[in-house]
Amino acid sequence: MTKSRNSLIRCVNLEIGYKRRIIPPFDLLISKGDFLVIAGPNGSGKSTLIKTILGMIPSVNGTTEFTNGKPVFSYVPQQKSIASDHPLTVFEAVIMGKYGRGLFLKTSDNECAEAYDSMKKTGTFHLKDQKFASLSGGQKQRVLTARAIYSDPNIMILDEPTQGMDTDGEKDLISILEKLNKTGMTIILISHQLKAVSQVKRRVIYIDKKGLREVRP
Repeated sequence: MTKSRNSLIRCVNLEIGYKRRIIPPFDLLISKGDFLVIAGPNGSGKSTLIKTILGMIPSVNGTTEFTNGKPVFSYVPQQKSIASDHPLTVFEAVIMGKYGRGLFLKTSDNECAEAYDSMKKTGTFHLKDQKFASLSGGQKQRVLTARAIYSDPNIMILDEPTQGMDTDGEKDLISILEKLNKTGMTIILISHQLKAVSQVKRRVIYIDKKGLREVRP
């Protein structure tokens, strides 16, 4: 596995798990502009892999290198991990996307315009004044995607984003992500539902107890 000018993440002989590895060691290269689907059954290690790359948990062995400097990540979690009782409006939830990068409570006109643009890209602008807690699961996922876009990341990671959505909702969200990818955004999508992401004709990594391997989409 060679390093290229466009490479962002390089995993070498990586072993993931919690003190003990859960799959055999593997190499993985993620490049700028990739649309990478990480698929596999529940409990196979998909989220563990991402948490290891993000530095949320340590690797058991091996290395993860950021080949052109550490990128800016945005992470859209699974719906089941989303708090649904906070009083924020949709607009406020999106604006929070930059809090971790030094944005204070006062929001400029330009920042508001960027947030509106992110909501328009995800079809949530008409919801901007509604309470986030009042939204359906699919709407919440779109809003969190808008928040991720607003944070202006190098890499967007989505963990089971189509879970609980109907077929039309799945297609719409994947279409949004495809359009973002065509603008140069690097996207990593985690899913155990291969059917739900079958329209993504890019890179697919399959992970199970035998290990990690790249398959044809």
